[in-house]
Amino acid sequence: MSNSHRLVRINVALFLFLFLVSLLSEAQISPERAAQARIQKGKWAKAEKSIKKAIRKDSINPEAKFVYAQWYFESTNPDFQIDSAYQYAMVSMTDYGLEDLKQRDRMERFPLDSSILLSLRARIDSAAFERAKIINTELAYQKFLDKFIYASQKENAIELRDEVAFLDALKMNTYQSFDQYLKKYPESHRTVEAKSRYEKLLFEDKTGDRKLKSYVSFYKNYPNSPYRAEVHQQIFEISTASGELKDYLNFISTYKEDLKALKKAKDIAYHIARQQGEVLPKLILSDSLKLIIQLQESYWVPFLKNDRFGFINESGREIISPRFKEIDQEYLCGNVTADVMITSEGVVSRGGDVIFKGQIESIDDLGFGILLLHGKSCNQVIHKSGFKIDDNCIEDTRIVAEHFVAIQKNKKWSLYSFAGKKLIDNSYDDIRSEEEIIVLTRRDKKILNTVEQVIRAADSNLLPENMVFDEVRKLSSEKVLVKNGPLEGVVNSELEFEIPLDRQILTLTSFGFTKRVLNKVSTVGSLKELDNAEFNDIRPYLNWLGLYRPLNIKLYHLPSAKIIEEGLDSLWFANRLAMALKRDSLKVIFGSGRKMVFPSNTNVTFVKSPDSVRYFYLEEKGNKQLYDVDTGLKRFALEFDKIEELGYGVFLIEHKGKKGLVNLEGKPLLPIEYEAIVRSGLETVSLLKEKKFGIYDLLSRKLVKANYERNLTFFNDSLLVAYKDGFYGFITRESDPISTFEFDEVRPWSDSSAFVKKGFRWMIYNIYEKKITSSSIKDYQIIKDSKEEKIAIVHQENEYGVLSSTKGVIIPSTFSDVLNLGTPEKPLYFTEKNVEEADIFVVIYYDEKGVQIRREIYEAEEYDRIYCR
Repeated sequence: MSNSHRLVRINVALFLFLFLVSLLSEAQISPERAAQARIQKGKWAKAEKSIKKAIRKDSINPEAKFVYAQWYFESTNPDFQIDSAYQYAMVSMTDYGLEDLKQRDRMERFPLDSSILLSLRARIDSAAFERAKIINTELAYQKFLDKFIYASQKENAIELRDEVAFLDALKMNTYQSFDQYLKKYPESHRTVEAKSRYEKLLFEDKTGDRKLKSYVSFYKNYPNSPYRAEVHQQIFEISTASGELKDYLNFISTYKEDLKALKKAKDIAYHIARQQGEVLPKLILSDSLKLIIQLQESYWVPFLKNDRFGFINESGREIISPRFKEIDQEYLCGNVTADVMITSEGVVSRGGDVIFKGQIESIDDLGFGILLLHGKSCNQVIHKSGFKIDDNCIEDTRIVAEHFVAIQKNKKWSLYSFAGKKLIDNSYDDIRSEEEIIVLTRRDKKILNTVEQVIRAADSNLLPENMVFDEVRKLSSEKVLVKNGPLEGVVNSELEFEIPLDRQILTLTSFGFTKRVLNKVSTVGSLKELDNAEFNDIRPYLNWLGLYRPLNIKLYHLPSAKIIEEGLDSLWFANRLAMALKRDSLKVIFGSGRKMVFPSNTNVTFVKSPDSVRYFYLEEKGNKQLYDVDTGLKRFALEFDKIEELGYGVFLIEHKGKKGLVNLEGKPLLPIEYEAIVRSGLETVSLLKEKKFGIYDLLSRKLVKANYERNLTFFNDSLLVAYKDGFYGFITRESDPISTFEFDEVRPWSDSSAFVKKGFRWMIYNIYEKKITSSSIKDYQIIKDSKEEKIAIVHQENEYGVLSSTKGVIIPSTFSDVLNLGTPEKPLYFTEKNVEEADIFVVIYYDEKGVQIRREIYEAEEYDRIYCR
């Protein structure tokens, strides 16, 4: 046999062997492979049957469970189910882990290994994630995360879950929904926004009514809220809207967390206490306020150094260092006591702080710490501590009822608290107060509210508008007259009608109200026994009422509440007396209840008095009878033409053109022989007799006879200045001269010395020692004039100095000029020496004792800037 034939037989044998092996393998194919083949052909039921058969045969069967996972994961399978596919994939992986290496090697021929299992699980995870995305709910994403714990999409799923949950919370938009979200997903990328929305919604929910009690509750219950500062501010503004000191003190003692609000409350309380004259509570005395109080104890004086203005106090201590390019010209004359000052930097407080930047022309201090700043183009209202009551330019402002600040903008008025909280919008034509009643004007109508009602408006309560009138007029601190057309009524400070509106004309009197209706007058509500009676007129006077009817006038006594005279023909009142005519009699009725009856033709004449009338006289049988107005007692009877009370129990009487003095008993003090007797002081009268002058002391009853050419004046208790032979001199009360008559003019200086003028020069003359103590005075200016001391700036020769009536020379007369930049009680002297050759001015400041406290040298232009004109 040839080699070629042998080779052919071998190939045929090999082919037959392989064919037989193939047939044998086909006859013994596994259920798992069969299932896979049927899956590929879409034979779902037969495939599942093969899989279940394999699993029954061997419960630990990675290949069968792997195929089952594939079966469930085929999208065309009617029983397609991702969760079951995932379940069998995970079980297959578990079973795979239980197999040994030999089995795993065998399964690789299936093929099946860990990478194939992981790949299948990854695909199932992806499908599950896509399913969750399609559903797109918090629950769907959470289920994915709970079940597909190895999915690579876990982070994405968490982010999407958190986002969907956030959107759900956003749809509900309540603080509860965001609170729940934050508790469930504290690590969410939306945590910050959710937290922000939670805090905002919580704040709005708990304080939505904008009531003080809600803010207080929120402040206590949510100490970590980002809205705490805003809540604190609302508590501050609402609780202090009254403008009352006690409410500020209560806030200060209760809320100490916000230092800015605490300072503001203390600043406002300080100025309220000052305005009301209250003792400053220790509670408000911060270090800054203590400093301001200390600085206010003295006045300030400006100085100029290095082209800048500063201020020193009365002792010369530098309070504000030189820093201002310009200051208000008014300050150059010293005695600066204002709480705030106008400077080139703006408005500066007493503590040196700039409380308002900008150019200001003038300042109105309205009280309670409120300032109206007048600028060239804009007026603004601020508090002395520096905060603005309103941020905009205004037209006008005023304090209302000592509780609020009214501000006018665009011709409309609004109302603010002292802390700057707007209480009433700017919708009124005017806002003012009548004592404790707030009057709001709109379209010529007056709307009345109490202070308490306005305060309640700060706590989000509606402002009542039920008390509306055409006209409102204050009658007293407790009563207001209101009008609507022809109707009149009276309301009290609580806006309660004391007299209802009616067609009447109301008048407030000392005893109460009267009303006039159709020319008839009656009392209203105050005198029950008279309220139903009508009269032509009612005239109150002290403790009486004159009740007028034709032919029957009555006199009513208020304290006893009864009519004490009736049937009178006429009745009138004057100088604490009631006088009535009844038939042929004149009745004079005294406040004490005493009555005197005289003939009807008797004239009652009241005596002129230095203050209130105390006496009257009646003419009877040629004499005039003087009576006491209050008691009715008769004092004396004299013949005179005129009489006047001078006080101290002395009367000036005139008879036949001559005048004299008598006492309360009518006994002569000075004979009736003087041409004139004229009061010249509280206790003295000047006398004129035969063209000579004298003086009489009403209190001591001492007389200086009329022997002098001009009126005498008291120099002190024991000396007088008299004029004789063309000159002035000094005499005693007994008319004894103690100096020569040689002076052209005399002015008091001390008890023992006087400024006297001889020729064209003044000098200081010691009266008792009869000598000149200071001379050559051209002129002088008194800067302090009290009983204890007189101080004068004197111009001696060509120099100026300062003299005291008690201390003598305070500053010698060696200066070109001397000014007092302090007060009369506590002077501070600005002295100047001009060095003409160098054209410089040496300015030395001295205190009240003449002690040098500061020295500056100025050139002419600088001196002109600091000099007080």
